[in-house]
Amino acid sequence: MKKILIAAITLFALFSTACTKQNDQIRVRFHNTLDQDITDARMEFDDTNQTAIGLIPAGATTDYVDFDYFQVGDSWPMGSLKGTSEGEAFSAWSGMWCLTGVTLSQLEPGDYQIDIVRFGSGPEAWYQLKFAE
Repeated sequence: MKKILIAAITLFALFSTACTKQNDQIRVRFHNTLDQDITDARMEFDDTNQTAIGLIPAGATTDYVDFDYFQVGDSWPMGSLKGTSEGEAFSAWSGMWCLTGVTLSQLEPGDYQIDIVRFGSGPEAWYQLKFAE
C-alpha cells in the first residue's frame, strides 16, 4: 500500500509540473492593414532564419505563427516580410537600420501582433512592420 501511495504522489507531482510549465515559444500573428493580399509571405532575418507565413489576406489577421528565432532592435521587428502582392514582389521591414546604435536582441517568448502598414503612395510607397500597440 505504501508503494502505491508513493507512486500516486510521484505521478501527481509529474502531472502538476507538466501542466504548470511556462510556454517558451515566440508566437506572432500578422495584421495586414493594406487593401491587397500578401501571398507566399515569409519572415526573413538572414539566410538561415526564415519562417513561412503563407497568405495574409487584405484587412485580416493571421493565426499565430511559431518562431524559434525572432530578432528585434529597440522594440522593432528586425526581419523583412517578403512575399508577393498583386503579382509583384512585396517587402516590408521596420525601417530600422543596423549599425546605427540599435540594440539587437531576441524577442522574449509570448504572443505578439505585427501590423503591416503602408507609407506614401504610388511607386514611392514603402511598407513597414511594427508591433501593435
